[in-house]
Amino acid sequence: MAELKQRYDVRFTYNSNAIEGNTLSLRETALVLEQGITIGGKSLKEHLEVIGHGQAINYIESFSVADAVITEWELRQVHSLILRTIDPETAGRFRLLDVRAAGTESVYLPHYQVDKLMADFVEWLNSQNAKALHPIVYAAEAHLRLVTVHPFSRW
Repeated sequence: MAELKQRYDVRFTYNSNAIEGNTLSLRETALVLEQGITIGGKSLKEHLEVIGHGQAINYIESFSVADAVITEWELRQVHSLILRTIDPETAGRFRLLDVRAAGTESVYLPHYQVDKLMADFVEWLNSQNAKALHPIVYAAEAHLRLVTVHPFSRW
């Protein structure tokens, strides 16, 4: 089970960071995440993204073990763990500007709606109706709802 978690953590971190432009390979991501090794020719920012993402995974997993109620504070903490060493000004803070999906004409909902939309999201996330869904459906719906709001200026 520990080996499976380790593989998942590395792949999840690698894919999440690659989407955002991180150039570390899967193997390099594993070395940074598992052994704390720095990779020559790669930026400090890329290394910190891997470390922060790994910390966020562990933080999220602690909720599933405790079956905890998730609030906006926890969501902000996850974001903060990922960005606090890279972009402390925006880490854990909801966006204050309007944003669009990179490379598209798709514009996310206005920034002034984020607080209300996130309160609604958290209410749904902890509702009995949501928790009654199959875990995969629950996770997919939660992901869709969260990315539709796109509450942070950086992921």
